[in-house]
Amino acid sequence: MPWGCQFSIAEQIVSAKADYVLALKGNQGEFSGTAHSVFKSVNGDHGRIEERNVWMSTEVEWLIERHPRWSIAVVDSSRTVQGVTSNEKRYYITSHEDKTAEFIAHAIRSHWHVENKLHWQLDVSFNEDQNRHRNGHAAENIAMMNKIALNLLKNEKNVKVGVKSKRLKAGWDNDYMMKVLAVGFKSV
Repeated sequence: MPWGCQFSIAEQIVSAKADYVLALKGNQGEFSGTAHSVFKSVNGDHGRIEERNVWMSTEVEWLIERHPRWSIAVVDSSRTVQGVTSNEKRYYITSHEDKTAEFIAHAIRSHWHVENKLHWQLDVSFNEDQNRHRNGHAAENIAMMNKIALNLLKNEKNVKVGVKSKRLKAGWDNDYMMKVLAVGFKSV
């Protein structure tokens, strides 16, 4: 995400008295000669090993020249899958000036855990990976409708089955579909 977009998003978050960790696209600078903390982690499963080094610094004078005081974090990932290793650096800005690299690493990983869990659920329940809509805004519209349907199905608590089964039941049973659509609504 470009700096300008980050700046306006960050202002909105701070005005709501919240904190943020926002991802940047591309190389946004280096930590050479800058005081920083480091957190290292290694994870592995399903035939892959991923090593992450997270650097966190609040001493970013080159950034202050263009924007209010932000802290910056870099995730340097090394991933080995079936003997082939790839490396990637990802850059983040954050309002957390008093936090460590370990805190930021956990914040970033927590976000991706939630994000990956959502996409897994959409693929399993809605077969989203097979979606081949390519014209106009069709893919974006279908994805939005799937997320709305997923939330409605998850919030319907009367039937004790998985989301995929609830979706099928709603397709077969109009009364159940109306219950799903009315989740959270109260009659006046």
